[in-house]
Amino acid sequence: MQRDPARAARALFDRWFIEYNPLFLASAALVLGGTMLIAREVAQHRTPYGGVWVGALAELYALALIGGAAGLARLGMTRPAVLLTLIALVFQADVTLQVETNPWYGGVGLIASAAWLGLFAIKLRLIALALGLRLSRSAFLVPCAGAAGLAGFPIVLRSLDPVSGSALLGGWLFALTLAARSTSRRVERAGGLDARGLRCVDGAWIGGGLAVAAHLAMWAREPDLVLHLAPLAPGVALALARRASRERHLWAASAGALAITAVLAPRFTWLVALEIAAVLALYAWRRPMRCGDAPAAMPSSPYRAAAAELATSTPELSFARAAAPAAGRLAVGVACALYASAWLAGWRGGALPAHAPLLDAALLLACAALLWRARAWLALAPWALVPLHLALARGWVGPPRTALELGGAAVGLGFVLLATGLGASLWARCRGHLGPLAAPAEPVGLGEAAAHASSHASPSSCPR
Repeated sequence: MQRDPARAARALFDRWFIEYNPLFLASAALVLGGTMLIAREVAQHRTPYGGVWVGALAELYALALIGGAAGLARLGMTRPAVLLTLIALVFQADVTLQVETNPWYGGVGLIASAAWLGLFAIKLRLIALALGLRLSRSAFLVPCAGAAGLAGFPIVLRSLDPVSGSALLGGWLFALTLAARSTSRRVERAGGLDARGLRCVDGAWIGGGLAVAAHLAMWAREPDLVLHLAPLAPGVALALARRASRERHLWAASAGALAITAVLAPRFTWLVALEIAAVLALYAWRRPMRCGDAPAAMPSSPYRAAAAELATSTPELSFARAAAPAAGRLAVGVACALYASAWLAGWRGGALPAHAPLLDAALLLACAALLWRARAWLALAPWALVPLHLALARGWVGPPRTALELGGAAVGLGFVLLATGLGASLWARCRGHLGPLAAPAEPVGLGEAAAHASSHASPSSCPR
């Protein structure tokens, strides 16, 4: 069969200028490169408010991208419309670094930052309208909160000392990441999202996180800003552990973040302890879990698959309260973390701060209430550790120095271990955790004894 040249040319045109249109990417690259060159020339000639005009040019191009995407979507050309939208989302991240230059323009820069933030929210709504998407409240507010930080921190950080500014920045980044991990951020469309749509949504969220990281790196390199990046990593790690599948993973992440911060950046230990309290409280109040049917498996190459092969399924994420025993343990962790945050405020390393009697009493009373109401046995730990540390700090109790003191300590520890072992056995008896040897033996006759013994000795009767 002879190949039709016209049909082959049409197929090639559709492949390269409809499905994989390189002109869009070339246009974005040219505009980005051109604005960078213009910004460099403006900076050299010290043009009044030059950075503001460069940023306005980039915003105008972003609006043109959204308008083009809306027009293509109306014509039924969804794929090039999505490509234009993804490029518009890149420009949403302020690729011209306008927000970094606005503080140099005084009041005009402040107005420009506010205008950029308002235009960010408007463009986000326009993008949703262009593609017929429905954004949940969290899917709209989380990006706006990130944009608010990008617009405000270049101005706020210059009016604060390095320690306070770094703590405020670390708290904002933790809150932003925690909000992204504690909300569904649903992006829906009539008829559902196929594998390509789900991948685009995931890529947009990942790109937003990378954009925030890039701006943070730019702030750290600013010559007139002195930032401590130490409190940023533990907070982000804690927020990412928010969706840990097992509770012990969350406890391990919390203990690790607190220990690393206490060693490497002790002045921010109070902040990490406060973030631990927030993570544990949210895990008890809104524990994440998947609901509904699992989405169908994505093809290995969704962009080459036929439309019929792409399932239209949107994975759902719901939140529910933790079970009563877990909620009790997490509540004890929240109380201890709040205590540590208040106790270690102002600590710069070295010897731990002196005990505050009112603070100690508040923690012990809270633990007593949790032990009484929630049966949270973990609340016994602060009752043992806080008085012991207080006695050591005041010198009431010291390490044994003589043979008599060493012997008394050994005897006392022996009684403690005995009581602990008895308590563990009683706890196992109450919870029904009894092995086969712990069950009461039934009386057997002499004739049955041999058979009973042989049945226990048989390999087939051993529990596996």
